[in-house]
Amino acid sequence: CTPGKINSMGCLGPPELAVEILSPGTGTKDLTIKKDLYHEAGVPELWYVSTEKRHIIQNVWTAERYVEKTFTEGQRITSAKLPLLHFELRDLFAALDRK
Repeated sequence: CTPGKINSMGCLGPPELAVEILSPGTGTKDLTIKKDLYHEAGVPELWYVSTEKRHIIQNVWTAERYVEKTFTEGQRITSAKLPLLHFELRDLFAALDRK
């Protein structure tokens, strides 16, 4: 949340980034119904993390729709709205493998 949105009650308004961890049972719902709900709430960037497929689907809101890009394990992802947030996907999945 940007500093201007934070007060004593917490963060006001939508976050700049929402991250969903996809599960086999709810993946379709997350990618369709919940995506529409995030748009209605004004969330400008969504990430869907698939530990099964080992990728992240990044959705960034443009003037009319979310533009989607898929990042795979050999790539680096950078948030469009929070550019200091970036990492190599192989590091993320390697950390998950250790658990």
